Amino acid sequence: MKGLLPVLLMAACAPMEGELSNLTSLLGGAADTGEEGASPTSPPDSCAVDHILELVPLDIWGQDLASASIIHDGTVMAPTEALAPASIWLGTDADATVFNLALSAADHLDTTLQLVFTQDDDGGHWEWSTPTGRARATTFSDHRIVDGHNCPFTTVFIGLDHAWFAATAPPPSFNELRFFIGGAPFFEALQRSLETAHKRVSWSTWWWESDFELSRPDGHLDMTTYERRSNTAMALLNAIDGTERRILVNRFYESSLDWDVILNTDEQLLDRAEQADDDFQVILQGNTVSVPTSGEYSSTIPDFSFASRVLTNPRYAGLDLGDSAEFWTPSWSFQAASWHQKFVVIDGKEAFLGGHNIKALDWDTAEHLVFDHRRMDFDATTDERLAVSVGSAYPDGIPRRDYGVHLIGPAARDLEGIFVDRWDLGIDDGSKYAENATRFSLDEPHNVEDGGTLIQVVRTSPTPLANQSILESHQKALKNASRHVIIEDQYFRAPDIEDELKAAMLGNPALRLTVVTNPVEDWDPGLKYTHLADATFRGSTPERYQLFTLRTSALTISGGWFGDDVAFHHQPINIHSKLRLVDDKFIMVGSANWNNRGMKYEGETNIHILDADMATSVREAVLANWVGPRFDDLLSDDPENNFDVLAMAAEWNAEVAVFWEEWADSLTAEEAEEAWAEIGPSGLIYPLEISSDWIVNVGPDLF
Repeated sequence: MKGLLPVLLMAACAPMEGELSNLTSLLGGAADTGEEGASPTSPPDSCAVDHILELVPLDIWGQDLASASIIHDGTVMAPTEALAPASIWLGTDADATVFNLALSAADHLDTTLQLVFTQDDDGGHWEWSTPTGRARATTFSDHRIVDGHNCPFTTVFIGLDHAWFAATAPPPSFNELRFFIGGAPFFEALQRSLETAHKRVSWSTWWWESDFELSRPDGHLDMTTYERRSNTAMALLNAIDGTERRILVNRFYESSLDWDVILNTDEQLLDRAEQADDDFQVILQGNTVSVPTSGEYSSTIPDFSFASRVLTNPRYAGLDLGDSAEFWTPSWSFQAASWHQKFVVIDGKEAFLGGHNIKALDWDTAEHLVFDHRRMDFDATTDERLAVSVGSAYPDGIPRRDYGVHLIGPAARDLEGIFVDRWDLGIDDGSKYAENATRFSLDEPHNVEDGGTLIQVVRTSPTPLANQSILESHQKALKNASRHVIIEDQYFRAPDIEDELKAAMLGNPALRLTVVTNPVEDWDPGLKYTHLADATFRGSTPERYQLFTLRTSALTISGGWFGDDVAFHHQPINIHSKLRLVDDKFIMVGSANWNNRGMKYEGETNIHILDADMATSVREAVLANWVGPRFDDLLSDDPENNFDVLAMAAEWNAEVAVFWEEWADSLTAEEAEEAWAEIGPSGLIYPLEISSDWIVNVGPDLF
């Protein structure tokens, strides 16, 4: 009967046929017995081999991997498809059998492991090494009918970790996706979707202003307050009466004092929050994490149960795999956190996510005009708006930079799952106005047809919802970077991921790093770590690292008593962005800033996108917007070329800004118009230097 071993090994290298065609799968029952699902409890002496090892490669979420490669002692094994698309069977027929295995799959991290079967008086036992890398494994033992004989099986499920996506977040899914530069197109699309909502709206924001205008259409300058009010956040929600509307707003201080509720909300929202027994509900929720003012915030990345994930695969539901997860508990000393998540889920199937708040200052176009009357507060008068439109007054808010996405598909359910976790926590903890809130359940995922864009919803959450999948995914993406890393962010100070970025830069001579961020003043507590980050890359790879900021300019010309009045207006853009682009392959966008707090304990949510076509198109649009019409034709798909074009555009803008600041008021109208056409700024990008003269010395996790 030992002659069956070669047949089993042949089956591992070719599709099952012949005398193995009646092999019973783990879920299919023992066909030879005539009794569905029957399986003897002990192996008969006549079993052809001592033991059968079944290898089932899966991804880290317990899903099938049809394209996995398994190498046993240097030989590539073809799947038997006995249990799953990529599974193989290997037999043992000696007192001790050693299996040296290597597994791989596209966009996943390779792993190796060793399994040793030793025959003993109890029939034999297994010993195995922990899979290398970040792979996981769990086992299951049973007996199955093979060629009419009852044989002992050990099934090893091996979960390969993804090279880009976070293992501690939900599995990625295919969705329809649109990407927006600037708040104007993002909020306009959000308004259109809100107007069609009919079942449920779940909205999380750091700040809420009820009279925030989502759209500012043509003719906005002449619209009355009454006409503009229909486009406000509260009016849009009121217009879908009968729809479940739930709003989560960050609360800055979790205390018994109520004065702080007015910091980032208003009376309109609070009036709705106080009303019980209706379908418009509000919870103000504080993040109670405390952070040391010096030293580091203490935390451990949360674990998960791979066995539990395997059981979500319909093939393996009901198995007793006996595995469990462990969770982390941080220590703290100073409350300094918030819920910073900004997303809206509509009817459980579509969602909007980015860095935008429902706040007057958060609306702007990608052009970031110096004089834009649409950036005025809601209650500004027509005369005040007119003054801005003709360049005789500045808007209420300075230009504001941000990004967002609109998605339709399963990821909307993942986002709403984050909302449900926080909503239920608010009810359990008795957060402000939670007494008027009701729980709700998620719908089934809304799947899209014909593929779509592969994305993953990741987050940072404090205990008891502990999660650091944003950090995990950043670490993976940076390790994969080989051509370019482009960061546009409100901050550039995240020591927890700088080691991966520095290692990638040192290990890949072709890799270029471009960072666009805000200037940092000497009094800013974050200056120390911004300077250290900048100094790290200027010192280690100065020829492949560059740092920029964004500014916008305008020229105004008017007549005066003694001649033309020419004025050059040069303003910083408030970079509120949270965007990273890696190798024209991977995009990270959402609410999480490039700082430790956004990776470790702040309530944050990102969308991470693995799609070469979209990553390329976003990179093209962003860089063209940065450099403007004078330089955008010079951009290409070559990272080295683009690196040089960005430097050229920034230097040009810096030089012409010096010219205009010195000479504008001495030019006539005709001279100014001619010069502006020839040597005006192009785009938004300018060089940036970071001071080393910090005043406040705090720990790396506080700001």
